[in-house]
Amino acid sequence: MRPHRERGIRRDTGGRIHAYVRVDGQLRFKRFPVGTSLETVRRWRVDTRASLQLTQPPTGTLAADIEPFLRQIADRPRLVAERRQQLEWWSARLGHLRRDAIEPGEVRTALAELRQTHAASTCNHYRQALFSLYQALDGRDAPNPVRDVKPFANPAPEARGLPYDTVRRILAAMSDRGSAMVKGKPRAAASAAKVRCRVLAFTGLRPSELMRYRPEHWDRTAQTLVVYTGKGGRTRTIPLSAPAVEALADLEAVGAIGPFSTSTVWRAFVRAAARIGIHGVRPYDLRHSYGTALYRAAGDTRLVKDVLGHSDTRTTERYTLGHVPEAMRLATARFEEHLGASSAPAAAERRAVFGAES
Repeated sequence: MRPHRERGIRRDTGGRIHAYVRVDGQLRFKRFPVGTSLETVRRWRVDTRASLQLTQPPTGTLAADIEPFLRQIADRPRLVAERRQQLEWWSARLGHLRRDAIEPGEVRTALAELRQTHAASTCNHYRQALFSLYQALDGRDAPNPVRDVKPFANPAPEARGLPYDTVRRILAAMSDRGSAMVKGKPRAAASAAKVRCRVLAFTGLRPSELMRYRPEHWDRTAQTLVVYTGKGGRTRTIPLSAPAVEALADLEAVGAIGPFSTSTVWRAFVRAAARIGIHGVRPYDLRHSYGTALYRAAGDTRLVKDVLGHSDTRTTERYTLGHVPEAMRLATARFEEHLGASSAPAAAERRAVFGAES
């Protein structure tokens, strides 16, 4: 392609003209057919530049400051994508305001609105995105309205693990056949969603880790699995039980290796649970079930932490909430026996005072 004398206009060897306009990071490109006059191309560039300038947010507003902030973190593409989505939400609410005029109350009101439909942790991520923008553009010690808005307190963790007889009932209620991927086509012979749930239930993998599974990660001799976490290239090796081995073999047999739709698996699992009268569950509870059962068998939080791939034992402690150690059960039983020996006189006294119904 031979460059034309004018900036933003290029002519290729076939005679077609390529033109582009860039305004504050926004790019518009157009290819003109052979024979188009340069005057037509110039007019397109002038009109396009004017339209882009009109759509640019006023300088100094929050909306105008998003792109400069994202350019500062351009070396972290995953974070850029996440921050862009969060800051576009802020822009829709406060983007028309000058950034240095936004008050903490306005930030607090917007977050309160978000909290009505999102978890506390999600709202805190949105808060952090705006906080980071102010810090990056103004400096750590500059006025920052987000600093005066306290993060939402995360709710106390709850036991999400299911007993394995319940897990097996839900798995049994899931359809053995897959759904039709294309309208008018026959259903798949085997349900990939069901097989994936079985793997999640008997390995404790995260859905994202299951998507990274490849047959070479499974050592058939030692019956162990190398798990690729996707976090800084870290891996861990876990032992496989007989049900896990069967589930992985079926996963390969039905060709369910690789990325999949988590929403499809979620719907299949939730519908099967509702079919047998169980509500409020989710596929991720299978990981909690695995962790809880492993802790019940081993009684070692650090072991569960290593198998599940947690970086902090405080995360693992959530998986112990559904387990009552046998020592506690035995102590409670002995306490009841002690009460039984001394409660007969008290019971007779209560009947005398309150009547036979007590």
